Amino acid sequence: MEAAVRPGCPRGTGGTGGAGDCGCSGHPGRAPRPPNPQCPCRRSRPRPRGTARPRTGRAAAALVLTGLLAAACGPSGERGPVPDPSPDDRNAAPDEVPGSGDLLSVPARALAARAERLRRAPAARPAVARRWGLRSAPLSPPPPPVVKPVLTTPEALRRGPHRPADGLPHVITRVPIDDRVIFLTIDDGADKDPRLLRMVRELNVPVSAFLTHSLAREDYGYFRRLRDLGAGMQNHTLTHPYLPALPYEKQRREICAQQDNLERETGVRPTMFRPPFGGYDRATLRAAASCGIEVVPLWSQEVFPGRTEYRRGALDGRFHPGDIVLTHFRGPAHWKGDMRDVLRRVLDQATEEGFAVALLEDYVGGS
Repeated sequence: MEAAVRPGCPRGTGGTGGAGDCGCSGHPGRAPRPPNPQCPCRRSRPRPRGTARPRTGRAAAALVLTGLLAAACGPSGERGPVPDPSPDDRNAAPDEVPGSGDLLSVPARALAARAERLRRAPAARPAVARRWGLRSAPLSPPPPPVVKPVLTTPEALRRGPHRPADGLPHVITRVPIDDRVIFLTIDDGADKDPRLLRMVRELNVPVSAFLTHSLAREDYGYFRRLRDLGAGMQNHTLTHPYLPALPYEKQRREICAQQDNLERETGVRPTMFRPPFGGYDRATLRAAASCGIEVVPLWSQEVFPGRTEYRRGALDGRFHPGDIVLTHFRGPAHWKGDMRDVLRRVLDQATEEGFAVALLEDYVGGS
């Protein structure tokens, strides 16, 4: 008996299963086959009403982040209690945002994971804070500004004229904002304590890492894990020299080569650069600008396990809105303490003075 032929399929290609079969679906007793591009019955099917096109890239990242931040900022009564994370949960890989998959870029996945942890965190924060020895739970930062603040370089930080036409990055020690937030930045990359990663993860502490290649290169995987927790990855030169002692071309290599290293190792090309020892001249700023650097953040305070040093005009022993706080990836080999002591010191003082720690990249760079 001749096989039934679906209308629109030419006889000899419409469902006999032979080499010329065009694969039209709907034949009785046969599973649909992949469509043949040459098949004349191949039609575009209308999308069912209410079905959206799949979104990718920035659009997907924006949707994920918007939804998670909206959930995090909603009334607490709309969510059930969040259980204290188990040890297995605390030591697991960073949270994946459901449905994000490979649609998001590396930075977007890190931001989405941080937003998801923030959404889940409120009920667990007091218990987590006690577990890490904090006096009270850290305050949560406000949502990032829609428009980043306009930066200017203070007169004391300029090295000659600082005209817009020169294209030089702005040098700052504080972000010009009224929000009661400070920014925690960590330099170099010598000590790679896994307990710091757990503390950042469990307390959802935003940090920005300014990495020196000669110190970070032995384990960039550590910093990729920190990046996946939402941390910023920024530039602190190849070998940590005092840059004003070098000619322009050597300064440029120290900055630009580390740009390439960080893009290769972390998937992020920095827009911020911190000169070692806080030392720079006009050649440093020119070199940084040629490598794509937009901002040179110095610092207002430097924190150690047992003390805080106040610099560049912040001499009243308190935090101020927009302060940039410096510490280093160091441990007992350098200090009488470790990075956990530094974080406790920063978070306890910030909370006591009514400040939250925010992510520097949310406010500056990346324009």
